[in-house]
Amino acid sequence: MFTLRRVTMALVGSTLLIACGSGPGTTDPFAVLPSVPSTVWIAPTDLIPGTTAPNGAAVEIVPDDDVQAIVDANPPGTTYSFTPGVYREIQIVPKDGDVFVGTRGAILSGARLLIDLKKNGDFWSEGGFDQEGERRGSCVGARPTCSSPEDVYFNDELLTQVGSADELQPGAWFFDYENDTVYLADDPSGNKVEIALVPYAFSGSASSVMIRGFVIEKYANPAQRGAIGEKGTGPDWTVGENEIRLNHGIGVKAGTRARILGNYIHHNGQLGVGGSGKGILVEGNEIAYNNTGGFNPYWGGGGAKFVLTVGLVVADNYVHHNIGPGLWTDIDNIDTRYESNLVVANYHAGIKHEISYDAVIIDNVVEGNGFGNDNNVAGAGIFISSSPNVEVTGNVVKGNFDGIGGLARDRGDGLYGPYELRNLYVHDNEIEMADGYTGIMSVRSKNRNAVFTEWGNRFEGNDYSIDGRGKHLWWLGKPRTFEEWTSFGLDTSGSMQRR
Repeated sequence: MFTLRRVTMALVGSTLLIACGSGPGTTDPFAVLPSVPSTVWIAPTDLIPGTTAPNGAAVEIVPDDDVQAIVDANPPGTTYSFTPGVYREIQIVPKDGDVFVGTRGAILSGARLLIDLKKNGDFWSEGGFDQEGERRGSCVGARPTCSSPEDVYFNDELLTQVGSADELQPGAWFFDYENDTVYLADDPSGNKVEIALVPYAFSGSASSVMIRGFVIEKYANPAQRGAIGEKGTGPDWTVGENEIRLNHGIGVKAGTRARILGNYIHHNGQLGVGGSGKGILVEGNEIAYNNTGGFNPYWGGGGAKFVLTVGLVVADNYVHHNIGPGLWTDIDNIDTRYESNLVVANYHAGIKHEISYDAVIIDNVVEGNGFGNDNNVAGAGIFISSSPNVEVTGNVVKGNFDGIGGLARDRGDGLYGPYELRNLYVHDNEIEMADGYTGIMSVRSKNRNAVFTEWGNRFEGNDYSIDGRGKHLWWLGKPRTFEEWTSFGLDTSGSMQRR
């Protein structure tokens, strides 16, 4: 594993926590999500060997080219070098083994410039847009149009789509789908205004494709679909050292044996990263400020979410300020490994493993997460929900709404057996808490006591630092002192310090 490199890494979680309040719905987090990231990302340059064509035999691409026609005319395994410039409304279906390399300044954009906006009463409008993408997703109440994939950007700032012309105000826009007309309230004179129309930058089932060195932005991909990868990349894709931003759904959606390496993935509408399949590696990325579109975080918004994976590895990523969980495996993931990630100031849990199976969560730093979810222990830095055979060890967990939490709840059966909180082994972690709980809660479970007495769930050798005199450990249905906690055989080799 390599080490993340970044210019700055300020722990600005306290700002987010004040804005978000202490529970879901107290404040609209989307209203305070910054449009400009607080860090400057430098992608590693040594992750992806073999991206240079032999003897310099790359096909050069310039912004006015018909890129798909050029790809169609060349054999599989061709390397394409994109010169600097903006490639608008571009969509590429690669062939097996194709390599796409962006020279610094090469931008792939799914957006069209709005250059014919006319004053129309109090607003400006432009017609001729017959696009209406697939609507998907569950929205928060304040953002009911999140399921529509078209977005408008005003000098690269996302405007809020509203449902009628009556709702227009500065910072908002309206798409009259029946009359193919776009309306906005801000004066476009002297400003760059764009509308995202094309759904995908790269899609298709080709294998062993490589994508490196681009800015990939402003695609109108629906929720649960990747601007890169659509429903999931083909097998063995490598997506590395790109900036993936301002896309409506997921920034990149990985498929079997995909490698997502060293990218800066930020300000995407639903998620930064998604994926399903075997052997996926997500390493060395910065995943930040995602879910700008207002998707319900409980449904599927945040930093990264994976479903139906085998052998997923998520390592050495910097995951911060996402509206939802930072890193989330949900539904039938098995043999998952979260290692050496820095997970900071996400609205829901930092690392969440839900109705899935065997996992190792090791050597992560998880700080300032979960202040948008005070339900049970779901605001934990590390949260395990109805999933057996999970080891949580060597982590530094500090200043989250809850510490390390397990939730037992009847969720039925999945691909590899019942969704049950069995054999949760939490050991040798540093846990620092000012509020909330570390421990296990059993909610609407027919095996309420067995979770604690028969199912092999245990805490060993953890070191706690806790503010105040309150009870911040939860076991067998109520909060416990450290003395009560150890009387159940928990953390008998651990320690507790009061601050």
